[in-house]
Amino acid sequence: MIIGQLEHSPLSGCQTDMPSVLAMVYAAAQTHGNATAVTCGEEYLTYNDLIVSARANAQRLRACGVGKKDIVLCALATGVELPIAWLSVMMANAIIIPIDSKWPENRIRAVVEASHARLVIINGDCPTLRDAGLNPLEMVLDKTTDWDSKEHSHCSSDDLLYGFFTSGSTGRPKCALNFHAGLVNRFTYMTKRFGRGHTVYQNSAPLFDSSIWQMLWPLTHGGVAVLPKQRDHWSVESLVEEIDRHQITMTDFVPTLFKLLVRALENGTLDAKRLDSLRHVLIGGEEIDSESVHTFRRLLPRCTVINTYGHTEASIGMIFHEVCDQDDDKIPLGLPIDNTFVKIVDDQMMPVTDGAFGEIVVAGICVGAGYLNAPELSAQSFIRNPFSDLPGERVYLTGDIGRIRSDGCLEYGGRADDQVKVRGVRIELSEIVSAMKAGFHAVKDALAFVLPNQQGDASLALVYVASEELDLLQVRRELARHLPATHMPQLVHHLKTLPISPNGKVDRKRIINDLKNACSDTLQSCSSSTLLEKIVACYRIVLLNNQMGGGDDFFECGGDSLAAANLSLTLGKHISIDVPMTAIYQYSTPLRLTDFITGCQLKVEATPSYSSAMAEFTNHQPTAAMSATLLLTGASGFVGIHILAHLLATTCLEVTVLLRGSKKESALSRLETAFLNAFPTKVLQRKRINVLLGDLALPRWGLNQDEWQHQCAYIDEVIHCGAAVNFLFHASQLFSTNVGGTQELIRFCNEGKSKRLHHVSSLAAKLPLCSGRVPEDVVSEAEAEALGVTGYGYTKYLADNLVVAAQKQGLHARIYRVDDVLPSMSTGYSNGQSLFHLLLKQCVQMGVAPAGCGSLGLLSADALAEWLCTFVGSQERFQGGASLIDVVGQQYVGFDEIVRYTAEKTGRDAASASYTDFLSMLTHFDQNEATLIHQILPSVNADKVAFTKESNCFPGDIPQAHLLSAGLNSFDAFINLFEAELDETSNKKSRALS
Repeated sequence: MIIGQLEHSPLSGCQTDMPSVLAMVYAAAQTHGNATAVTCGEEYLTYNDLIVSARANAQRLRACGVGKKDIVLCALATGVELPIAWLSVMMANAIIIPIDSKWPENRIRAVVEASHARLVIINGDCPTLRDAGLNPLEMVLDKTTDWDSKEHSHCSSDDLLYGFFTSGSTGRPKCALNFHAGLVNRFTYMTKRFGRGHTVYQNSAPLFDSSIWQMLWPLTHGGVAVLPKQRDHWSVESLVEEIDRHQITMTDFVPTLFKLLVRALENGTLDAKRLDSLRHVLIGGEEIDSESVHTFRRLLPRCTVINTYGHTEASIGMIFHEVCDQDDDKIPLGLPIDNTFVKIVDDQMMPVTDGAFGEIVVAGICVGAGYLNAPELSAQSFIRNPFSDLPGERVYLTGDIGRIRSDGCLEYGGRADDQVKVRGVRIELSEIVSAMKAGFHAVKDALAFVLPNQQGDASLALVYVASEELDLLQVRRELARHLPATHMPQLVHHLKTLPISPNGKVDRKRIINDLKNACSDTLQSCSSSTLLEKIVACYRIVLLNNQMGGGDDFFECGGDSLAAANLSLTLGKHISIDVPMTAIYQYSTPLRLTDFITGCQLKVEATPSYSSAMAEFTNHQPTAAMSATLLLTGASGFVGIHILAHLLATTCLEVTVLLRGSKKESALSRLETAFLNAFPTKVLQRKRINVLLGDLALPRWGLNQDEWQHQCAYIDEVIHCGAAVNFLFHASQLFSTNVGGTQELIRFCNEGKSKRLHHVSSLAAKLPLCSGRVPEDVVSEAEAEALGVTGYGYTKYLADNLVVAAQKQGLHARIYRVDDVLPSMSTGYSNGQSLFHLLLKQCVQMGVAPAGCGSLGLLSADALAEWLCTFVGSQERFQGGASLIDVVGQQYVGFDEIVRYTAEKTGRDAASASYTDFLSMLTHFDQNEATLIHQILPSVNADKVAFTKESNCFPGDIPQAHLLSAGLNSFDAFINLFEAELDETSNKKSRALS
């Protein structure tokens, strides 16, 4: 009788001459025969009982036709019969796969279909299993079989031992298979590290691979495996009772359940003395929670905490790290155990340099056999070993992100799908969680997600656990202190507790489904009777936020440019009125927008006066001949990251970067992510960088007086790249960062050392003259609006004026008014949020090369950084060039020509179109990007173009101008990356349609 047939790959690891798990248990039983091996509730088995009963049941399995490599399902949840089942299947040289008899009927049928199994081990009758075509077999406690009988099969280390289904409760399940050798290697290492004779509690359900070591490892060295009496529900109280009763010395946790235990110990609900027997606690399955771990270590100093990392596809866990006092918030995963290996690779499977993040690849004896009867699925993750320095025929691609630290330890960087891209910006979801926890002590837990909005775009969502719901506006303002605008969640949702899945981990799918259902209910509100109610409903749909009211601000509740475009589209659908995005920016609450639509008179918030930002400069000390220290603002931005890279590569300067954040490590990690996005093959030199936590929009940038004075006395030179860039915001919304931040910068240069200042501005600040005015006169806000100047351009103009005034008073400063900055020529890295990138992508996707958009100077980010840094580092270098320079490319090319060149290089067509026709085409695209672009582009009758008018295309008098020279073919590296982005977008749309 064939019980199950399978396809799998051969053993990939090394040292296949080692014994099997069964042989290890036999050896322990020969030494400890009359000692207790297994206990569950009031029942227990000695080693002799265990072996004899297993042998008797192995005979019964063989009588049912079970032979080598056959599949046997096991539906036992607990009980002394569970280890008997595992050992008896080993004795039959078959493969055991745990299942749950309570799984839905369709999942059980899918498991049977995938495994080809016909036999299931179970206690009692289960109609669902019987109806799926499975023959039940109960384990018996038979102590009559001769202990010395040799009738059992001898399995070897290269035989398959077990499989676990790793998919969720929906979809087609996949089963990861593993060999004896991987488990033997793990057990041998644990015995060497932790010693023999441990009493281990099986805290994990047998559906999950961490349960294996808790049940079988103690049986290989004379220890005791303690199984819970029942698994209907997990509770902290029952766990502590079991540990105390059986004097447990080791067990395992997932971080979610571990945190529940620590909270109970912390608040006095449970007495820590009841856990005195514990000597080692292993944690794995999710990213470790450092606060809980250090609290536990303080309460139970005699118990070590081991962070573990591994995969069901690779023999449980193969990375260990004992947490120590030196570990901070980012506890490493650790080092590989014996005969296992890790490699960090990029998207091309090339090893990255130490310190750089990439995908974690696992090799060695731990690598499993692939997925049961799924060769195509196996081939995606279990690939032929391409590395000459790693043993084994195959390696396992984990899909996890990590890096090798300077101490050699592996550091976890999240899942590849946790480092999400939202609107072109790579975001680590854990950073949002850290900001929430740092800002509110009442928050016990938090999770960040990506949810699609009504148009399928990615939106950030944050759920948090607290006893009481926090004020939403306060939450957003606090998060804004720590996170850039690109990282701000659109949806913030309160939960009393996090739902837990059967494996003890957070049930993310349930949370996401609940959020989606809550947001979809909002659609029903659009039939409300009043205009205000309809507009509120539209706000809620776009922001995925059912808590929004009439007085809530769109941008303070998570809105951004693309969300505003989405709102404009949504309002058009549900109230049949075209609402321009400029109105959403100016009248950002439902109440104000309703008044605007109904024709009520409204006033836009006044921009603070220029005079209120005047900064007097009186520091006439000479600047240092040579700079040793430099402050860089805006370091994580598109231009700033290239300047930072050039400074680190070509100077010996010690660089201080002004970054937002609650902790220096998280801010530095965000900077590192931006650096790796721009320079995938380089490593950020952390030791060269000092992080200064602050915010340009705050007085003294939010620094305390001591820190401010220290930096004033320490810094020799400043490059000011930081700014709030948004061409749709009103000037009043940008004033505090762009003008106030510059005012504080001049104040910074005025105190302490005299400093050289490089003020990076924009050609948008170069306002046309009003009739009858002279250049020295300050243009008023009303005059600027009449000239069609954006709020961004006007605030940059005011900031430039502050620097010019300070220059006249003695400030050693240079202003660089920079043209549109194009992608890097060397790496192809692009600012995905720029008008150039968004418009080029839209045009290539539409197959249209529009006339009338103007021309672009071919000014690349890396060339700009190299050019600017020629003035940095010494007084001699600083003196070259004028005090105000218009920085433009040395060759101008029409935007339509760039579109055609890009289309040709990516194998696409681009037909010519007039500007009028192109604007009309954009209105027929029901997409946020098209709406956003349409709102930003000048109207047909406007006396300006998107980029630069042909008549204004001149290089100007620029020192070292040869450094800014480029041709269209200089950007081929960008076009290669751009083509991949186009393909990814097309694939997403195809999946959405399907």
